[in-house]
Amino acid sequence: MIFPPSIMRLKVARDKGKNMNLWLPLFLFWPGMGFLAVACTFLLLPVSILYPRKISIKKSFLGPAWLLLMFCRLRGFKIYLEEKKQNKELLLALI
Repeated sequence: MIFPPSIMRLKVARDKGKNMNLWLPLFLFWPGMGFLAVACTFLLLPVSILYPRKISIKKSFLGPAWLLLMFCRLRGFKIYLEEKKQNKELLLALI
């Protein structure tokens, strides 16, 4: 099973040794996001019944699952930026 990212790490480094590390706990947001996904599914269900040609019932139930899978695949994603003129570095990692 693939788990969603639980921590986001933000690191800003400067040339003078002043570094800033910020660890954001993303696991606090996942229960709320799960509730919103279930709520969106039940909101899309009546719309898919009223307009069957535009939105199918299968797509209304698979949409939140695909969204969760997209967030789960972000685990291990890293962005590294570097500015050579001012000797600054930025690291954004989803752990």
